[in-house]
Amino acid sequence: MDIILFETASSAAADDIVAAVQAQSLWGVDMGTTSKAASYSNYAVVEATATRVSNLLGSMPDNVGMEIHVHDIYSFTDAASDEKLWYLRGKL
Repeated sequence: MDIILFETASSAAADDIVAAVQAQSLWGVDMGTTSKAASYSNYAVVEATATRVSNLLGSMPDNVGMEIHVHDIYSFTDAASDEKLWYLRGKL
C-alpha cells in the first residue's frame, strides 16, 4: 500500500477527499473497498494500492497539492524511523 498526503485550499476540500474515497471514487479513480482516507485541517491522507495512488497523481486537480508520497508501506519493520515514530504516536 502507498500513502499520499494532499494539501487542499480548505478543510472542506480535505473532507471532500475523505468522503470521495469512502464513496470509492476520487477524481475519477476507482478507489475500491481497501482504500482509506482521513483529514485534518486542510490536509488529507489517502492509503491505497500503488496503482490507485499513481492514478490519483495523474488526475489530481490543480487546486490540490501533493505534500508527500510514501511508496510500498508493508510493515512496521520496513518503515523508516520517522514513519515508525508517527505510527507509535498514534498508539498513545
